[in-house]
Amino acid sequence: MAAVPVGGAAVVGEPIAGRSRTEWVALAVRGPHGRMRRVFGPAPPRVTVRCAAGTVCVAALVPGPAPSGGGRLWLARATGGRTVYGALPLRVLRPVWLQFPAWAADGLYVRGPQGTVVRMWSRARATRAMRMFTWRMVPGTAMAFGVAATADSLRARWWGIVWPEAVFLVVMALVAEGALRTFERRMTAEQARVRRARDLFAALSDTNQLIVRHPDSEALFAATCRLLVERVGVWAARIGWVEPAGARLGVPDPGTPRIRWVAWVARDGDSEPGVHCRPVEGVLAGVVATGGAHFGPGSVRCEGLEFCQAPGRQAVFGIRRGERTAAVLWVCGDPAMLEDRDERALFEEMVLDLGFSLEDTARRQRLEHAASHDALTDLANRRCLAQALQAAHDAGTCGVLAMFYIEGLHEINATLGHSAGDEVLCAIARRLQAAVAERPGALATRGDGDRLYLLLPGMETEEGERCAGEVQEALRAPVSLRNSEVLRVEATAGGACWPKHWSGVAGLMARAELALEAARARGPGAQVGFEPHMEEVVRRAQRVRREFEPALDRGELTLYYQPVLSLDTGAVEGVEALVRWRVPDGTVRVPGAFLPQIEQDPRLLRELGCFVLGEALARIEAWSAAGLAVDVAVNIGASHLSDPAFAGDLDAALAGREAHGARLLIEITESAYLGAPEVAVAALEAARARGVRAVLDDFGTAYASLSYLQELPVDRVKIDRSFTSRLLQGRREEAIVGGVILTARLLGLDLVGEGVESDSQAELLRHLGCPKLQGYRIARPMPVEQAEAWLRAWDPAPWAQVEGSVMTPLLDRAEVLALALQDWVSARSLLRAARGEPADPGGCCPWLRGADTRSPFGRWLTGPGGARYNGDAAFQALAAEQAALERTARTLAGAIDGGMVAGREAAVEALSEGYERLL
Repeated sequence: MAAVPVGGAAVVGEPIAGRSRTEWVALAVRGPHGRMRRVFGPAPPRVTVRCAAGTVCVAALVPGPAPSGGGRLWLARATGGRTVYGALPLRVLRPVWLQFPAWAADGLYVRGPQGTVVRMWSRARATRAMRMFTWRMVPGTAMAFGVAATADSLRARWWGIVWPEAVFLVVMALVAEGALRTFERRMTAEQARVRRARDLFAALSDTNQLIVRHPDSEALFAATCRLLVERVGVWAARIGWVEPAGARLGVPDPGTPRIRWVAWVARDGDSEPGVHCRPVEGVLAGVVATGGAHFGPGSVRCEGLEFCQAPGRQAVFGIRRGERTAAVLWVCGDPAMLEDRDERALFEEMVLDLGFSLEDTARRQRLEHAASHDALTDLANRRCLAQALQAAHDAGTCGVLAMFYIEGLHEINATLGHSAGDEVLCAIARRLQAAVAERPGALATRGDGDRLYLLLPGMETEEGERCAGEVQEALRAPVSLRNSEVLRVEATAGGACWPKHWSGVAGLMARAELALEAARARGPGAQVGFEPHMEEVVRRAQRVRREFEPALDRGELTLYYQPVLSLDTGAVEGVEALVRWRVPDGTVRVPGAFLPQIEQDPRLLRELGCFVLGEALARIEAWSAAGLAVDVAVNIGASHLSDPAFAGDLDAALAGREAHGARLLIEITESAYLGAPEVAVAALEAARARGVRAVLDDFGTAYASLSYLQELPVDRVKIDRSFTSRLLQGRREEAIVGGVILTARLLGLDLVGEGVESDSQAELLRHLGCPKLQGYRIARPMPVEQAEAWLRAWDPAPWAQVEGSVMTPLLDRAEVLALALQDWVSARSLLRAARGEPADPGGCCPWLRGADTRSPFGRWLTGPGGARYNGDAAFQALAAEQAALERTARTLAGAIDGGMVAGREAAVEALSEGYERLL
């Protein structure tokens, strides 16, 4: 029996009963491929009905002589390696009569769905009339059609019979075929939808994997577009950044956001980026504004560029980062895809994942930026500098690492507040960035506090020094604060270069730091490059500090005393206590051998200061008990004096010795930087409240001396030995020392000349008007026992011979002028009050109503001036005229107080003319 290939399986006829005559009564129906199929030679085509995609059920009646004679019913059966039902993607039941249709004595039987035998017709009914039946295994799906006919009809030749039932069977078969094709189309569409959903799920999974691997955002956008085109099957995909209004310079409309397209993939292979940075309009504008999505007809435009004009074939999604739309996804594809609700949901989920990636990337970038940049200035930090420095060295290039110290930043923080200091530092950071913006590879970083670094790869030493100088000049410009105050700062620079000075990243940075410290020692604005000997200095300082730390506990420190002589009486005014360090090998180290290194460690310097205060007060107490009334001056380091704990340290030293505080003097080294002056002022005021006086040492060197004289409450000034040692070299040096002496006398300060080593120096200082001397010419620093013996044996007579000073006329003339001007200021206020201007005579001239009945100038005339010039006729005339002016002033003040008018005008005229003559 022949086989008919249908859907990959063979369909054959199989008889039910024994074979008999082969007259066929069969129906011609449309086959699986839409055309009529013949089964046996001239026999009519078999009845073929498809119940599902890829399956065929065939039913035909094979006539015999009579039903009892074995009329045969041929049914379709799938043959081959496996049944077609087992290969279906969907669950479809097999036909129940696959192998069990049969005639019996009482009718036609088939096997039911659960294995039961079901009688279809009785034998009598089957032989009397033709009937059509339909067996349904799945609701709504025709599985097979069959017919039954009388024996007479079966014997007739099929081409001579008009068979209405057969025509009806054909119609029903065709209806079933149409229904099955509709179902097949639905199944095909569903399978396509499932396939697209599967591909979209796969693309979504791949996108999530890309997000987990944290590529950069634009790489993620490009990969997403490729996945949508290659895996999901969209026609084209595009993603672009939304740039806020006014984010770029030169935009035509600062109020319109713009889209910068960064990823574009199409099915035809086009993957070039689209239009860059275009203002949005239409649908894109709405999506950008709301952050939602757009589906359906209508073209998507961006400044004249239409992405898709076909209705229903495009969709736009807003990718949100936080509260705003950060990017836009546009896709163009099959309407069935973009109109399906479930597939839209998958697209929206992908957009949410992309938004999460943007937020995560932004968060990660913020963390990375915070880890590598300074929070205040936004400059790179030391960690970032170390990485860049290592990379530059590994690249085999040369370069320079410059380091800048911002002078005066501590004072700004202390006087104007840290907010002002932060403003200054931010302004300097912006200038530093601008200075290196055009230099390839240059990196500006902030170190600790007021230190800034500048990495200059690819530069030789000379070029790097020139660049550092230009940066210094840029940083020197005035800085305007928000409160309209203008400040000036100075930058001191030090640097090192590689590969010449390379010893690793940390080593090069340390060498730049050494160069900076050497530059700071030269003064603000200096620039110094690293030299190898600087490391030896540092190593020595570390060794000294390491050895000094246990010296206090071992009692190796002691005080030596050097006398201070008064030229007025020749007596010893006091002594200066100088620390000495007796090291275990027996040698004695002077302060210059260890104090500069100790000053770099505030903790050690404070311990040294406490030791000196305690020892000095103990010596004052012991000498007082022994009948030696001398003052003792001690040196206190700047960092200790600026330490808030200084007052407590002084109280601890004074405990039980408060009565001897008036004999203690604290010397402030003027060459040392005090940091915050107001802290030092508070410390000195606290000391003065305890009876302790302050001395400004090394006057005239290093930092602004006149500024210190104005700010600090000092009682004595010491002329530095650098001036006294050159005193005999010429008139220029004499004039400088004379100016210092004059300044101190006009300020009413005591004065000591240091470093006197010869009689000539002592004599010249005496003639210049310096009242006290200290130096090797008088005595060297001595241990306590030797100093006490020297004090007892001192004879003041040789030094008490006061001779005429060559500078006395000059000094007296300056002092006279200053005092006369003070009197004139008071008199001028009194004259204004006499003319009717509001003024208090007592307030204008305090000496008129106080205990002192003489003006400042009058007191000098009757005091020091009278003792020196009493025999001079010109001096006596000056004194008489000044006394007359005082009497006139008193008369005028009394008239003003009493409201008298008579004589007031004459007194005003006499007082005015008299002071004009006096001046």
